[in-house]
Amino acid sequence: MDSPFKPDVLKGKVALITGGGSGIGFEISSQFGKHGASIAIMGRRKQVLDAAVSDLRSLGIPAVGFEGDVRKPEDARRVVESTFNHFGKVDILVNAAAGNFLAAAEDLSTNGFRTVLDIDAVGTFNMCREALKYLKKGGPGRDSSSGGGSILNISATLHYTASWYQIHVSAAKAAVDAATRNLALEWGTDYEIRVNGIAPGPIGGTPGMSKLGPDEIENKAGDYIPLYKLGEKWDIAMAALYLSCDSGKYVNGLTMVVDNGQWLSRPRNLPKEAVKELSRVVEKRREMVLRFCWLKTQYCNDMRPDYGFERQTEPNILPSLVPEFSSVRQKIVSHTLSHCPISRDPLLSSKLNMSSAAASPALSLLKSTGGVASSAATRARATLLPITSKSKSISTRPLGFSAVLDSRFTVHVASKVQSFRGKGTRGVVSMAKKSVGDLTSADLKGKKVFVRADLNVPLDDNQTITDDTRIRAAIPTIKYLIDNGAKVILSTHLGRPKGVTPKFSLAPLVPRLSELLGIEVKKADDCIGPEVESLVGSLPEGGVLLLENVRFYQEEEKNDPEFAKKLASLADLYVNDAFGTAHRAHASTEGVTKFLKPSVAGFLLQKELDYLVGAVSSPKRPFAAIVGGSKVSSKIGVIESLLEKCDILLLGGGMIFTFYKAQGLSVGSSLVEEDKLELATSLLAKAKAKGVSLLLPTDVVVADKFAPDANSKVVSASGIEDGWMGLDIGPDSIKTFNEALDTTQTVIWNGPMGVFEMEKFAAGTEAIANKLAELSEKGVTTIIGGGDSVAAVEKVGVAGVMSHISTGGGASLELLEGKVLPGVIALDEA
Repeated sequence: MDSPFKPDVLKGKVALITGGGSGIGFEISSQFGKHGASIAIMGRRKQVLDAAVSDLRSLGIPAVGFEGDVRKPEDARRVVESTFNHFGKVDILVNAAAGNFLAAAEDLSTNGFRTVLDIDAVGTFNMCREALKYLKKGGPGRDSSSGGGSILNISATLHYTASWYQIHVSAAKAAVDAATRNLALEWGTDYEIRVNGIAPGPIGGTPGMSKLGPDEIENKAGDYIPLYKLGEKWDIAMAALYLSCDSGKYVNGLTMVVDNGQWLSRPRNLPKEAVKELSRVVEKRREMVLRFCWLKTQYCNDMRPDYGFERQTEPNILPSLVPEFSSVRQKIVSHTLSHCPISRDPLLSSKLNMSSAAASPALSLLKSTGGVASSAATRARATLLPITSKSKSISTRPLGFSAVLDSRFTVHVASKVQSFRGKGTRGVVSMAKKSVGDLTSADLKGKKVFVRADLNVPLDDNQTITDDTRIRAAIPTIKYLIDNGAKVILSTHLGRPKGVTPKFSLAPLVPRLSELLGIEVKKADDCIGPEVESLVGSLPEGGVLLLENVRFYQEEEKNDPEFAKKLASLADLYVNDAFGTAHRAHASTEGVTKFLKPSVAGFLLQKELDYLVGAVSSPKRPFAAIVGGSKVSSKIGVIESLLEKCDILLLGGGMIFTFYKAQGLSVGSSLVEEDKLELATSLLAKAKAKGVSLLLPTDVVVADKFAPDANSKVVSASGIEDGWMGLDIGPDSIKTFNEALDTTQTVIWNGPMGVFEMEKFAAGTEAIANKLAELSEKGVTTIIGGGDSVAAVEKVGVAGVMSHISTGGGASLELLEGKVLPGVIALDEA
């Protein structure tokens, strides 16, 4: 499409564009370059930068790329200075770096919320602050008579009304818009810098659009935009050109909405009274809503297999819902027909209308063989849905009431957040456990609930918590219980004490727990005994009592029945939310379930099972597994189990040298398990026999000693010399692994690619973390399977965009191996 601007409108200008290597940012880079500007791109992924710069230079555009993270002030400073050093000035700053992923507010962690705010809001501020020196009138490289430069901040329209599962992004974009207005006032007045913004609507062909909606929804999105068409990246680039060139020289403090009028369109919500009616019904029978969500996905499957759902081959079974839901169901159907883009299909509309007309008293999605069923067992059967291709069952994960109210995301979320349960391919015992979410206010109000959490957090020498991740992970379950009037008796371990050890007391946890819960958490000085019983007796509804470290008693790890009975005597029912210890048969994780009923899973434990059992057993394919670590022996079970399930298996870490030696290659001084050579050979043969593409690194980074200051070099896998040891995968291997991962729809990662604790040997691990972040942004399911892989994604700063990060170490491994976890199997069946 031809530009309406003269080709030299930015001649002589230098533009620094964050996030300029892909999506809208790259289009702005291209158009600015085509209109005479020299371009500097900033981004976190070197391969993306290199490709973008190469493309720009092929068009004759002076371009350079700088690797950096906008969240880090030192990176912002370095990149701005490098741009000035390279081109001699900076005229335009475009802040286009952004983070986004779907997350219901109730499921969103503080880290996830903070990640997007840091990229969008803090990153924008960092870049503006560091660029001020060069953009202000009379700054380095600027003619004092030419005035100041310009800043352009890319935000969105999400916060103009409200958007499903986007509270974190809405908050971040609102902050960006606020920064635009304030900087326009301050810096326009003081430094003659123009500061403007652009708020794009739905733009086709961007990572954000592909991530937030399936292709079919993107294709239909124009149907609910007033001017009936989806935007293009070119549209945003043209707006950016106007605001950055002399044509917009009298525009300051404006955030220009470029969305074809989309945010002005009718609200996608039900009338207030309908919402209140639906809320009442959902409170009484939440599962009905979830089944209706599933119903819509099934009709989409039947009519449009290209929507991305697996087509059902068995005859359709119309759901039968209780009579009180009938009138509400029609409201939902009507809402779907009037608002959902895909429901404009007349055949689909017919299907949905037919479903609303059918009703029977039975509460089931399966073929009914009798009257109304009300038992827990029947309810469990009613949520198990047949998948004929794999002879397994699929269970709809509670998506929350919001899934029903937004017609666009109902189908999308149901497809992306399904949890799979039942027997895996290796005969894993059913993990369909009753969850705390199945308990109502009537079940919980006034009841004493023993909650086993995993609050084993690291403390420094001053007894200060250095990482509160595990505490924050336990909060949703505790909050749910206290909000429903339960009296929470909280139990955990800390460290590996030998008897009563003061440094392992749980006292340092109380302030943080109180802060996160918004109430005063009481602490007992013991976990059993008369004093504890007295404190439990005085606990009010909605109160929390933290018991002292349960491992101060050796009976805990011995799973002593009498000790378990004493713990259980404190409560009326039991919730296990300690996935990190679920592989241990201890008194507080397994023993107490013999004395407390119901015994159910907490939200965190259930989520772990949903991903590590469900998504791995029945993945969206192609399915890749990445396994690293130092020893084959520690990952034998995981590798063998994954070979039964995955399409691609990538191996890295120290274990690869055992595979190399098994193939007759020289490995120098690299770590090798001599007694596992035959095993390595058999695993390679097994992969071949099963048609699994097993990839070993083709090059490695070797060092002359195991130390941060070691001499290092990159050699081929067959070129490791005596006296040298492999400590990371090489650049060719990273490229090959990335190309393989580009083909996938589900990826699980367990174990680092090298000794990533040493910066010199961290490139392979960090490259995998960045690649999975990139894939997550494209809608691929990414699961970080515990241990060092979690530390790696946190180090790189991409933890917030992964689909799931497991909090368990040994528990994650055992679950991936297909082993039964004692702390899980002891819980009540759903």
